Amino acid sequence: MIWLIGNKGMLGTELSRVLEQRGLAHTGTDREVDITDPAALGAFAEQQAAAGQPFTWIINCAAYTAVDKAEDDAETCRRLNTNGPGNIAGTAKKIGAQLIHFSIDYVFNGKGDRPYKEEDPTDPIGVYGLINIVSKKAGLDPAKVRGTIAYVKDRPGHDRRYAIDCSKIKKELR
Repeated sequence: MIWLIGNKGMLGTELSRVLEQRGLAHTGTDREVDITDPAALGAFAEQQAAAGQPFTWIINCAAYTAVDKAEDDAETCRRLNTNGPGNIAGTAKKIGAQLIHFSIDYVFNGKGDRPYKEEDPTDPIGVYGLINIVSKKAGLDPAKVRGTIAYVKDRPGHDRRYAIDCSKIKKELR
């Protein structure tokens, strides 16, 4: 069973659709399970296990994504993008689930002339990117994290396209 955290956001909505199309059993949560509260994450995972549907995979799509607002609301950004992923990683480890966590390119300065690689040096130009550098280190063991690229269509009110290829997830989850 897959736990899709942040299933109502842009990425989570698209991944939920793809998981459904692929016939992959999943449960989605959004704000009803607080990722900044390890006890809430653990309780939800235990509830699923008690119902006979333990999670074997967790896909984390939850994040604070208001880049410009992060300058004025750094604490909320930090809690959601640093503590949250760390708590999710801790829960995954505790229940023996594999974890997929998505990061962002704001940890780089944008001056590169090629697509960035995970091992490229970071150089954020704002609070949002700086906080997300820490999230990359928030208990996320690179040997256990599976990365993937997905594509999310633009939604009204969002002026960015995300290059993400969800077709690789089914292969990754087997």
